[in-house]
Amino acid sequence: MSESLELTKSLSGAEVAGLFNPELEEGLSTSERNLLTTLLASDDKIDITIPDDIDAADLWETMGILCKVYYGTGQARTQLKLLIGRALVLIQTMPGIWQTRGYKSFDAFMSDEVAGLPFMTKISRPELYKTKSIGEKIGNLPLEQSRAIGFTKLAMVAQKTEQGNSDFKTWIDNAEKMTIPDLKIAIAESNVLIPAGSTEEVTLTWILKRDEKEAVDSFMADPEVHATCGTDRPGGIMQWLMAEADSAGWRNQCDAGAEKLKELVEAKKESAA
Repeated sequence: MSESLELTKSLSGAEVAGLFNPELEEGLSTSERNLLTTLLASDDKIDITIPDDIDAADLWETMGILCKVYYGTGQARTQLKLLIGRALVLIQTMPGIWQTRGYKSFDAFMSDEVAGLPFMTKISRPELYKTKSIGEKIGNLPLEQSRAIGFTKLAMVAQKTEQGNSDFKTWIDNAEKMTIPDLKIAIAESNVLIPAGSTEEVTLTWILKRDEKEAVDSFMADPEVHATCGTDRPGGIMQWLMAEADSAGWRNQCDAGAEKLKELVEAKKESAA
């Protein structure tokens, strides 16, 4: 085991696949795979799986394999989501796939949490649409490069541009170099959503009920929310949520709901007449 965990570089496809296929040289060694099996097969308490009296060398080896596999499976998860997005692009053009499974529309297939894709993948409907958007707009990017950039920044680029546009390479380069918050600011400034250089902090006051405030405070303080949004700033989290709603077709649903309400009102007027 190296003294350094060496987890800063992006893994190759073979290295990611090697986590699952013992025949690939780029994957885990036999001893690493045996240790991982022991750790993951255990249903004991955590402090029994890694006991207090563990030898220092064994503890370091355990830590190394845990970090290596955690990092590698994260890269695998990114690639799997990108491949799911590519598959969704094709599935939408093949209605027989979802029609023969009882769905009247592609969106219904993407939305059903009982038997549809959210159930199959355990990925939410908004996230599924985001993966599909990446597949449509950035599908020609090499997977190794895509893994290095990461899913969140790819989704941001897909909202800004797409392959074939003159600014596509520029935004891919930006995504490779910038942090998530910096990329968000750069995109916002380029869209004139905020004037260039006008990123100073301001205060927004909301009038909330006490239980609503507690729910908002809890949400804004959640580390998992920070990790997902790439920031712990309330304004940045709100921007991410608004982008999420737009990418999921939420506004279209609002328009459809308003149209349906209008029809109901008109029908009620006619019946009253």
